[in-house]
Amino acid sequence: MLKVTATMGADVRLQDVATHAKRVESLGYDMLSVPEAVHDGMLTSFAALSATTKLNVGTGVLVAFARSPMLAAQGAWDLAEMSGGRFQLGLGTQVKGILLGVSACLGARPLRVFAIMWRRFARALTRFRTGRRSISRVSRIR
Repeated sequence: MLKVTATMGADVRLQDVATHAKRVESLGYDMLSVPEAVHDGMLTSFAALSATTKLNVGTGVLVAFARSPMLAAQGAWDLAEMSGGRFQLGLGTQVKGILLGVSACLGARPLRVFAIMWRRFARALTRFRTGRRSISRVSRIR
């Protein structure tokens, strides 16, 4: 079955997200894709989910490396749970300049850093999905 997704511009003010989401839902869209540009993607998703009852909401690209894997997984889990499963997490790496800046700050080779970070995100999301919400082991990136 064909699903139709609406997008939301980065210029939508946070206090207008609920009104925008209600309109998208009333027009019959299946999903609203929210950006992470001016506002936090999780907060924007929360506002849209709270204002609607049927509309699925997802982050277009949530900037993965600006967050801890555990907090991103916890936030995604909470949004999915509070919305009855209507939240979809989209993770991404962002643009080249940010990637190079992040890897330079960590003092490591970019590909190694990103491979380790993606494994951490996968592990954190799996733990939340399976009900094991704590992450006990922390390792350093070298």
